[in-house]
Formats: sequence, C-alpha cells, structure tokens
Amino acid sequence: GDCCRSIDCKPFDDCCKAISTSCSRFTERPLSTFVLLTWVMCGFELYYCGVALVEPSGSACAFPNDALVDMPTFVCVHAGFAALNILFAPWFQHQVWKQIMADVTENPSIVDAKRMVKRTAVQAAFKK
Repeated sequence: GDCCRSIDCKPFDDCCKAISTSCSRFTERPLSTFVLLTWVMCGFELYYCGVALVEPSGSACAFPNDALVDMPTFVCVHAGFAALNILFAPWFQHQVWKQIMADVTENPSIVDAKRMVKRTAVQAAFKK
C-alpha cells in the first residue's frame, strides 16, 4: 500500500496529460473519424500488400499473360496509393481546419456560447 505512494509518478502523470490533451485536440476537429478510419483501413491494406508480395502462394492470384502489369507491380501500386492516402487524410483535415480558423477570424459570430463552431461554418469550409 505505501510502496505506490512513495513512487514519484509526476513525470508519468505529465506524459499522460500531454497525450490526452493532444488526442482531445485531434478528436475535436472535423474529419477526425475519417482520418482514424483511413489510417486503420490503409494499415490493413499495406499489411496485406506486404503479405501478398512475400507469400509464396501468390500464384493463387494469377494475372493473364497479356495483362498490362504483373502481380508484384499491381501490389506495389496498391501499397503506394495506401501510403498516399495515409498522408492525404490528415492533410485534408488540416486544410479544412485552417479554413474554419480563417472564417472564425473574419467572423467571430460563427462560434456559439459554448465555444463551438456552428455546423454551417464547418460545412462551408468544405466548399471553399
């Protein structure tokens, strides 16, 4: 009982608070679910692309001889698009957030009493 009380947990506590603050800032922004789901789905896609490249039973997916690309090229292109999508999702979220912050600077009335940006302002940021 007293052993845990004598341990200095302040650095660990500070670390947890910093991570928690960063996560809450991320999830409060528009498109956070989109970014997380993109990362998960593209993570799976990258994993299975890697499995398809190194697995010896790749012959189960045989391309015809007159195909434009072979199996390894097709898988590498897929992996490239997955990696690109992992980078694109947070970039897109950042661009929308930057537009919302610019709109708030121009017109502070789009923030309500709870310090929340109104839905119409968020939707308008997608169109700009």
